[in-house]
Amino acid sequence: MSLFEIKTVNAYVIKNLVEALKEVLTESTIMIRKDGIYIVDVDTSLTLLVQLKLDATKFEVYDVKEEVDIGIEVLTFYKILKHITQ
Repeated sequence: MSLFEIKTVNAYVIKNLVEALKEVLTESTIMIRKDGIYIVDVDTSLTLLVQLKLDATKFEVYDVKEEVDIGIEVLTFYKILKHITQ
């Protein structure tokens, strides 16, 4: 049983987003909710607030059985995603 299933044909957009985030955040929490994906965090110097929502209706498949928070190291997450192409 999976907690959620999310699919998009525009994965490169997610990659570009994480590429930008890695410049300002070292760690973050991705919040998977029934209405979308959220990131709300501040940089380490507490000068920049990142507030992001990816709406569930914009994904081809968005099925969240249970809401979950996922802690990530942003640079490592980007290294995983950087091989995505258009």
